[in-house]
Amino acid sequence: MYGKYDPFRNITENVNLPIPLLTRFDLIFVVRDIPSKEKDRKIAEHIIDLHTPAGIENRSLIDVDILTKYLGYSKRINPILTKEAEEKILEYYMKMRNVESEEMITVTPRQLEALIRLATARARLLMKDQVEAEDADRAIFLFESMLQDAGVDVNTGKVDLGVLQGKPQSEVSRMQLFMDVLRSLEGEPKQPVEDRLFVSELVKSGKFTEEEARNYIRRMLREASIYESKPGHYNRV
Repeated sequence: MYGKYDPFRNITENVNLPIPLLTRFDLIFVVRDIPSKEKDRKIAEHIIDLHTPAGIENRSLIDVDILTKYLGYSKRINPILTKEAEEKILEYYMKMRNVESEEMITVTPRQLEALIRLATARARLLMKDQVEAEDADRAIFLFESMLQDAGVDVNTGKVDLGVLQGKPQSEVSRMQLFMDVLRSLEGEPKQPVEDRLFVSELVKSGKFTEEEARNYIRRMLREASIYESKPGHYNRV
């Protein structure tokens, strides 16, 4: 968003796409244009070379027409998942499902289907009639690479699949704290909570700065998780 990737924000905060659409992608990688004198020079030289007579003749390592036909033909192949590949994928899926940590949201059946699709795609590219264990291994490798690249929560520095779903565990924990503080201030019977008191208590928790607390209040109002019961006072919905 805003034409520049902010490394201090998670991917869902940087990409102007609805989260339900973003979660439809099997793989997501962050490709950033980071200035590098040596790298930039090589890219520039390569682009210039493409416009020279020699470069025009050797523009592609593979003829585009041949590559198009190859990919078109490979799409017709429907390789069968072997028992070995099935066991590899199932073992990885169960390992990720059984991660007993509050620091990571585990995989869902959608990611299981993605692993099968990735392994099958590799087998197709290699013109195979079976999805073998090595295809499953490469699918798992790609999935792990994605987690290390786009699935790291910038707030904790830890891998969290929830980042790609718009719900990193750090954010879930912060939201829970926010609601717990409001609940305790409301008391019984429920009373409106004054803005300055609420912000002060959020800051005291050590999880919010004053600016973050006020931004979070505005966000929760937009999401209708809380409401302004009277001017400058809040309550839970």
